[in-house]
Amino acid sequence: MGENQPERKVTVEEFERVKRNSKIMMTCSIIMVLMVFAVVFLPVISKPSWHRVVVFSSSSENWEEGYLDVSTDSFNVQYDHWRISWQASTPDWKPSEDAYFEFYVHKEDEFGVFDVELVNFTDAGFKRGIEYVTGSGNFYFEIGYGNVDYWLIVIDTFN
Repeated sequence: MGENQPERKVTVEEFERVKRNSKIMMTCSIIMVLMVFAVVFLPVISKPSWHRVVVFSSSSENWEEGYLDVSTDSFNVQYDHWRISWQASTPDWKPSEDAYFEFYVHKEDEFGVFDVELVNFTDAGFKRGIEYVTGSGNFYFEIGYGNVDYWLIVIDTFN
């Protein structure tokens, strides 16, 4: 113990290897720090998709023979791209030559109709469709239907 060890000389090759390993370790450390930063501080980037805004419907529980007109409550669309998915059906037991379903989309505080869909039934059954709309704001529907026992309107935005 206590014996003095002779000083060891480092070769140029050993020095270069240690220097290269130090650079690799520093690069790995920087990459790790950047990855942690990205996971913790950057928001999650998600693929745009359809999101439900509102649903309007009527069912056979409140079915009446004849023709009805209704207006919906207003709804807000915050994004420029949205769709109206609709469906309607007539009673199987009733001839449907006089059956129809129509809706008019109005933008609040503006004159005129924003979008229109009119469906006439030539036989009893089920019909559906999708209308794509551009424009944000507050909207409402005027819906007319006759001899239809069920209808549904769904509003989704794309964001």
